Amino acid sequence: MQTSRLFVLWSFFHLGFVVSFYELLRWLGVVDQSLLDIGYQWDAQWYWDIATEGYSYVENKQSNVAYYPLFALMWKISGLGPFGISIANWFVTLVSIYIISREVDIPLPEVLLFSSFPSMLFCMVPYSEGLFFLGGALLLVGLSKHKLTMLIPGVIIACMTRSIGVLLTLCFLLTYLLNVKQSWTLRKHLFYLLPMILALCTNWGVQLYLFDQVNVHFDYLEVQSNWKRELSFPAFPLVARPYPSSSWADYLALFVGVTSVIILCQTFHNIINKRKTLNEPVVFSLLYLAGVTCIVLLFSGKYVNGNTVLASLNRFVFATPYMLLFFKLVGSSITNNRQKKRRLVAFAFLTTWLAVTFGSNLQEIHLKWQVYILVSLLFPITHLYSLGQTKFALWLPLYFLQTLLQAYFLGLFIAESWIG
Repeated sequence: MQTSRLFVLWSFFHLGFVVSFYELLRWLGVVDQSLLDIGYQWDAQWYWDIATEGYSYVENKQSNVAYYPLFALMWKISGLGPFGISIANWFVTLVSIYIISREVDIPLPEVLLFSSFPSMLFCMVPYSEGLFFLGGALLLVGLSKHKLTMLIPGVIIACMTRSIGVLLTLCFLLTYLLNVKQSWTLRKHLFYLLPMILALCTNWGVQLYLFDQVNVHFDYLEVQSNWKRELSFPAFPLVARPYPSSSWADYLALFVGVTSVIILCQTFHNIINKRKTLNEPVVFSLLYLAGVTCIVLLFSGKYVNGNTVLASLNRFVFATPYMLLFFKLVGSSITNNRQKKRRLVAFAFLTTWLAVTFGSNLQEIHLKWQVYILVSLLFPITHLYSLGQTKFALWLPLYFLQTLLQAYFLGLFIAESWIG
């Protein structure tokens, strides 16, 4: 009960810290716009268009049928403006963080460090991240506690918010195959099979709904191609959008995706050789993070020089509940001095660095290397202090630093600079 009260209090305080840091940055001239200027920047305009005008489709042009309906529907029903729906989004996210941290036993310092990460700003603006976070939190708690009453709503919310049904189905399938035993009852098999079927059916149901709204049977992948998202093999070096102030977040998200792939390979090997039991929520989270990274690499398109763009990867990785369990796994491995996991993380660092420098000239390598050093220092420090640390002097400065960066990212978003 005491932890719950502390979490609720800190949730309100965190919003206050973000506002305070934002006003400080505004006073210093780092950002110009007021917080009340949160409006229809980037994807928010598409969601507002759906909420007010409904769906429309124009062949060979960007159309709002690329966006799934649940968030736009919530915005329409609420009757709120952009600032109001942003506040609502943040409180939905906070409730989701509380649910998952309580049920999966995640320490409060780690929760606070996670909620202050800069890319979590997408849960504070008129985007679908808040609802998607809620769906993922219910899904992970359902997996952890083996409760279909939480798992099924989580799958439905997630699949009605984003075009994620196929990826979730693959994550459930691999988790099932790694965990299945001959002694299982039919009910145990159905616990995994029902969410798979439900994810696909919800995804198809949304597609049929969109077809009905615009009276046209369009190709969803073709719609995405109007945003230059087409299937292609990654071209190296991988590049972020040309905004140095935020590009490091995409490189860091790539690091998380690569680390997830490497840890999954080790986990698969251990499970197949019966050396380790399966932690379902953690493996599912790693599968999601690895999967969404692969999707971005394969479908995010090319930059003007022909290199693959890490478009919005930081948003798809960090503003999700799956990162909480990633923090828990990797952070505990570092703090508990598990040499094997630490070597895997070091290997992931090297692999990611090669992915963003291979084929660059020396000047580009120098610039990216400097950016990446900054990122790589922030990441292990977060893990070192996020678990098992109860002294404020250890994790509180990092919390405030991240909150300051979060306020800065929010300012970039309001000014319509690219974040993700």
